[in-house]
Amino acid sequence: MSFSLALVPLLVYAAAMVSSTRLSALYRVIGRKMTLLAGTVVGSLSMLVLYYLTPDYSWVVYYMAVFIGCSSGLVVSTGINLIS
Repeated sequence: MSFSLALVPLLVYAAAMVSSTRLSALYRVIGRKMTLLAGTVVGSLSMLVLYYLTPDYSWVVYYMAVFIGCSSGLVVSTGINLIS
């Protein structure tokens, strides 16, 4: 139980770190504003999936943790980049 409890934040932080290291390539391909939009859409869809999740499909939480981590890395890093 405690391993599963610690695995979700680990997946979120690791995915955020990996996605934030790939931002410069993504900026060149789709631009900063579209990167921010993509991160927002991915995060919103992940939260929507989690909202409608049933206990039978609780394993989906681990996949959604990766998507939430990627979206948070994209949104936070791009938001700070757009402000400065």
